Amino acid sequence: MIEPFWGGLLFHPAALDYADENCSHGCAYCFANIGKSNRDGNVASAIKALYRNNENTFTNWLLKNGYPIVTSNQTDCFAKNNLRNTRAFYTHLAELGTPVFVQTKGGEDVGEIIESLPKKPVIYISITMLNEETAKRVERNAPLPEERLGIARYFIERGYVVIAAINPCSKTWLPREDFIALCEKFKQIGVRHVVIETLGMSPTRMRKINDARKDRMATATETIGKEDKQYVRECTEYLVQQGFLVEKKGMPYASDFYTDVEAALGKAMPSLQPFINECFERRAETVTFGEFAEYASRYIPLDVEMKSNALRGYLIRADFAAWKENKRVDTFRDLIRATWNDHRLKTSIQRHSLFAPLMDGERAVPDSSGNKMLVFNQPKKGGQP
Repeated sequence: MIEPFWGGLLFHPAALDYADENCSHGCAYCFANIGKSNRDGNVASAIKALYRNNENTFTNWLLKNGYPIVTSNQTDCFAKNNLRNTRAFYTHLAELGTPVFVQTKGGEDVGEIIESLPKKPVIYISITMLNEETAKRVERNAPLPEERLGIARYFIERGYVVIAAINPCSKTWLPREDFIALCEKFKQIGVRHVVIETLGMSPTRMRKINDARKDRMATATETIGKEDKQYVRECTEYLVQQGFLVEKKGMPYASDFYTDVEAALGKAMPSLQPFINECFERRAETVTFGEFAEYASRYIPLDVEMKSNALRGYLIRADFAAWKENKRVDTFRDLIRATWNDHRLKTSIQRHSLFAPLMDGERAVPDSSGNKMLVFNQPKKGGQP
């Protein structure tokens, strides 16, 4: 299945997500398998989608216009059970020259299959812990951490942009001494780009996980929340100090993380971080939606109308109330305007630690077009207005 990568909106450079069958790596923390014990990847349908020439849906428009696809945010295409479909799918990606962003923990023939692509993809490799016994319990069928470091080294030596992803980062699985040791290993093999994120397990998600999976996660469940969030902030600061190009949602620093990534892909979706870099460079005090829209227009046409109100699909995934209130979202400009003005949406720039609405008493100050003015580099206090 290929669909717009709504989960990566304004964060991930890929526009589309290809999802295959449930992943046999069997990671205890996998968000994609919660409530979905069986997933039909339908590789035949995905291959047909690559060759459709109409633009009736946002998916088709993105494919026709050469935007990158991630394989995959929901399952590992190099897990043993997905390997046959991955070979077939990558044959067609190679034929079409589609830019690819690979997310994987590795697997059999990963080098051969990735090197079959005529255009080098960006490769994102998850390395969440160093202790092998912990890895065998938590990520029971995935390659061990040292194997993944070996895969990273292999591709770095061959000129690929490789991202090491400490995602999720748990103080339980990767204590401070292991984290520092992992950073040293990154330096030794030439890793420059690092993604780091917390384990995003809300109480609702935790209730859906069966006891066997919780047992495999062990005491990590005790640090989910404030303790892990603070730990990840400290780890992020350390990574920046050590000279890595770091990306983390809500990170309060400038970062050139996307420069090499976007160059390797050739075409990408807009992400917040390069816009934040520009705000730092011009020492902005306030920012407008017009400025953000101008930035986003360098990546994707903002005023192409999508049929069937296709872009509105993001809103129903992000917030039902926002979906009800925004009856028409016909263009990408409409979509990013909603994310700019409505703090309920998960990708709203207002949720970033560096931005907050400009207030006049209890009223958010609008610009001449009615969009909220935002203050840059001001910490939020209390709840959202």
